[in-house]
Formats: sequence, structure tokens, C-alpha cells
Amino acid sequence: EHGEDEFIISKFDTDVSSQKTSTEWVSSRFTFRFEAPRHLDYYIFRIFIPVFLIIIVTFITFFLNDYVKRIEIASANLLLFIAFSFSLSENYPRLGYLTFLDGIMAITFVINAFAVIYNVYLKWLEMNNKRDKAEHIDKYMDWFYPSGFVLALLTLIIVFF
Repeated sequence: EHGEDEFIISKFDTDVSSQKTSTEWVSSRFTFRFEAPRHLDYYIFRIFIPVFLIIIVTFITFFLNDYVKRIEIASANLLLFIAFSFSLSENYPRLGYLTFLDGIMAITFVINAFAVIYNVYLKWLEMNNKRDKAEHIDKYMDWFYPSGFVLALLTLIIVFF
């Protein structure tokens, strides 16, 4: 749960003005503006580092030769991410729009779910005597996975900032 000092108002002002409405009536308007910078340490240590570690653990599974172990680890990691996501959702208000954090969580979920599906596919190839094909595909995934995550992250940064 957040402390009462989560947002410290650093600057504010008020304004009273007249505004024409859509029906051409003049109406008074009271505007209250404020700035309240967030504590970045909280987001870095409580959100971004755990998400980064979840992504790294999934990436490390690509270097295992045993596809069953890869599926087990990737599945457990996906469940860990879902639990982490639920624990975060209890602390934040429901908004009518997506935030940067929502984007990070969506990308992480999709990438982790993809890793589980991908590893199941490799195991299927192996069981159907296509181990060479699985290994060939797997060589490319060692580069595609981190590149895909970075590309998705950069796209998210461009969209939100």
C-alpha cells in the first residue's frame, strides 16, 4: 500500500475564467492545476526490476537443451508474472485509459506466454523426430526474443512519450 507521501504537491495554481459553451452561453469555469512528481525509486525497485528479472529468467530458458525443463520454467515464470500483476493491480486505481505501466505489463505477459507456446512447439518437433528443425529455429530465437522485447519497449516509449 502506498504511503501518504506518495504524491507531494510541488506546485499549484487556480484560475477563474469565462467559457463559451456549445449552446453559446457564457459559463464560469474554475480551474485547479497542480504538479505532483512521483517517486521514481518506487517504480524502479517495485515494478521495473521485477519485470526485468521475469524477462531475464524466461530468456535464460532458451539456453537449456531439455525442452521439458524449458516448458516448466517458462510456465512457472508466467504464473509468477500473473501473480505479480495481480499484486500490482490492488495498489492502483482503475482508469479509463492505458498507462505506460499497463503497456509494460501487457508486453511482458505476451512475451512470456509466447515463450511457453514456443517451447511447447519445440518439444512437439522433438517428439515428431524433428529435433534438427527445432534446434535450427532455436538458434534464431536466442536473438529474436531479446530483440523483440527491446523493439516492443521502444515502440511503447514512442507511443507514450
